[in-house]
Amino acid sequence: MSTAEITFSIGELATERRQEARKILWALLAALVIHLIIGFILAIVSAVEPTPFPEEDSPVELTIVDNSPVAPKPPVNSRSIVLDESKESAQAPKQKDY
Repeated sequence: MSTAEITFSIGELATERRQEARKILWALLAALVIHLIIGFILAIVSAVEPTPFPEEDSPVELTIVDNSPVAPKPPVNSRSIVLDESKESAQAPKQKDY
């Protein structure tokens, strides 16, 4: 391959750049036109479609519920354990935890 095959003339590069710039310009214009068309369609649809009427305001209903505690329980003494004598066994336990 010779250098003559690799190099391009300055005129060819300039024309290629102009063609690419035109393609980009046309693409931007097409995108702008598409966006404008979509915007106009949305504006027309929202103008033609009837707006829903607000529902009539009904009076506010208020329900009062009594959430007061029934009766406060007496505090439990955590140091003492109340044992039921009716459940007491006849034999003493082999291992006494307390």
